[in-house]
Amino acid sequence: MYRPQKEKKIKLYSILALPDLLYGSANWTVKATDARRITAADMKYMRKSVGYTWTDYKTNTVIARD
Repeated sequence: MYRPQKEKKIKLYSILALPDLLYGSANWTVKATDARRITAADMKYMRKSVGYTWTDYKTNTVIARD
């Protein structure tokens, strides 16, 4: 599924949202729960940018590929 706004949303995510998520991460001790939370936040944004909801039952690999 191609959406013209997808590239813009991903670029905004890389510029605005990701630095906020990872602020100060150089000093973190990343535990498994922290890694899962970061991944979940990442996938939540990616699902919104592609246009899927959690009820669409798409896997994370399909979302990342779209």
